[in-house]
Amino acid sequence: MNSGPLGLWINSGLADNSNAFPDDSDTIEALEKEIATGKYKFVFIDMISDYIRLEKIKLEDFKKRFIKKYPNVSFILIFEGTKSGGFKEDQGWTHLVDAIMTVEDFLIENRGRYGMGERVVWEEGFKKFNPKRYQEYLENKTTDTTEVIEEEQTENIPGPVTNVPEFSFQIQ
Repeated sequence: MNSGPLGLWINSGLADNSNAFPDDSDTIEALEKEIATGKYKFVFIDMISDYIRLEKIKLEDFKKRFIKKYPNVSFILIFEGTKSGGFKEDQGWTHLVDAIMTVEDFLIENRGRYGMGERVVWEEGFKKFNPKRYQEYLENKTTDTTEVIEEEQTENIPGPVTNVPEFSFQIQ
């Protein structure tokens, strides 16, 4: 299901979203100029490994030029995965982000400072490409749901929860 960036843009529905803007900036300077327009709340950088390799941008430089300079923008960085389960480039980048999500066989696995979890992107595809893991996922999902229901029935939580930080991928 590799349809390239344009195919993903169209198939995901982003092409029909008036608040989503594709950009093909191919240098750090061009990307920075585009973000400086102020029209973005979220910036997805696909193939960040290319910027790192071709532009020789280092982790600290990216942090200074983007993360700290644009604190109201959330950056979603998409790295190429390796067969060993890591990603190409310096593994120090894992300390820059709030969450790391790995997508394989239509299953997203998340870990980070906000907890961990998993979610199926496309159930039919997940079942077809990884039937064993699909079955495990269904069993865990049923167990997790049962535990939550039991907890809700036995615990009495007084009043609303306050002072809960808003979930964001932004680094302060």
